[in-house]
Amino acid sequence: MSDTAPGARAVPTCIGLVGDGQVGLTAAIVLRRSYPRSDVVLIAAPPDPAALADAAITSWPSSLGFHDSFGFDEAGLILRAGASHRLATRYAEWCGEGRDWVLAYGAALDPAMRVGPGPQTVTQALAASGRFAMPVDNPESPLSDIDYALRWNGPAYRSRLASLARHMGVRHVTAGLSGLAYAGDGSLTAVTCEDGSTIAADWWLDCSGPAARLRAAASEPEFESWAGMLPVDRLLVDEGTASPALSLEDRLLACEDGWASQVFGRDAAYASFGYASGLTSDAAAAAAFERACGVPAVGKIVLRPGRLRAAWAGNVIAIADAAASFEPLHGLNLHLAHRQLGLLLELLPARDIDPRERDEYNRRAALLADGARDWIAAHYCSPVPRDGAFWHHAGTQQRSDALSAALQQFAARGRIPHFEDAPVGQDGWAAVLAGIGTGPGRSALQAAKDPVQLGVQQAALARRCSAALALARPYPEWLSARLANPQ
Repeated sequence: MSDTAPGARAVPTCIGLVGDGQVGLTAAIVLRRSYPRSDVVLIAAPPDPAALADAAITSWPSSLGFHDSFGFDEAGLILRAGASHRLATRYAEWCGEGRDWVLAYGAALDPAMRVGPGPQTVTQALAASGRFAMPVDNPESPLSDIDYALRWNGPAYRSRLASLARHMGVRHVTAGLSGLAYAGDGSLTAVTCEDGSTIAADWWLDCSGPAARLRAAASEPEFESWAGMLPVDRLLVDEGTASPALSLEDRLLACEDGWASQVFGRDAAYASFGYASGLTSDAAAAAAFERACGVPAVGKIVLRPGRLRAAWAGNVIAIADAAASFEPLHGLNLHLAHRQLGLLLELLPARDIDPRERDEYNRRAALLADGARDWIAAHYCSPVPRDGAFWHHAGTQQRSDALSAALQQFAARGRIPHFEDAPVGQDGWAAVLAGIGTGPGRSALQAAKDPVQLGVQQAALARRCSAALALARPYPEWLSARLANPQ
């Protein structure tokens, strides 16, 4: 059907984006694919260290499907972007010395089986043993329970995105912004670049990081601070100087003054350390970082946790860290950016913006951001927090009504309430809440279950884990074979 057919809406003549990190490049690619007759122009912006979605070298399993949707195949990432697989994240000493727990991907698990020693999912068993196999589409096979996320080399990943964007016809302007022009209704009509060129667009995506260079200028955006809900406002990082490790687990270590994160890539291990500036000096945090990770910190990032009350104002839409900023636990920052882009494509705005679509985007984008905030905040809600001023402070943080409901329902019934547009599924919630020791409680169905039946389920899971281990291969061996034969 043509754009002139009855009821049709005109496609944008031009879509402009500012910020050419991996978020901006990804957004340009998916918009070019969704609007093939529109001119898509990506304008460079200075890299912002606090743009954590741009710096992310991992995301969630859902990003695999997101990559596939615009032709970014996994084999290419393994061969040309140093990609490796993650089955789980191990939380070490998160609720006290010797208290480890695991957030593993894969098949859902009966809450009654989330307690006790031993692997609780097939993926957890594989990760602990260092063995890997690709999932299969056969419920009878234990390999059907597998799900995984990817890690990658940041510069190589961005280079792949840039190459695909060029191939698809995205215009990339490397000269930065020097001026903005507005219409009488406050919409952004054009930008002037440092090379003197002027670019006009029907609507714009702001992918410039927390500075939100377009969105902040388009109007006076209201910012909802999360400082009273999330404790981390400083992040120390290294340069990826630690030795690489072909691990199927990443690691989050709770320290007295905050937490240390280690992401194990094929080229290096990347570390960061989150802490609260009001409780811990930069020097003390740097010492804790080096003790935990064995490498020195080389950079400090100031975080301002919170979100814009309206990510879309006029004809400017803020994406990723331009819309919401929070500490980088478990690769959630880039995952949220991908979900925001998916929401935008679901609404598929036309050249002339319908205010109802803008309002709906803002409503649902707020739900996504608030859901990410609450899931991060849940990490600090242990009934028995570990020692240290940071953890005692974190445990006194304000909780949203949604987070309070999740804690209460899981502790009482082993269930997670349904949250609209939740960025983290119920399995992810259950893993964290069980890990911090809030339950799970017993639902009416579980209370009525015969203990013998539960034992049968546990034995069946143990057999399934053993069968999966027999079918899988040591990960270095599996990866070498994949690199030799990428098909």
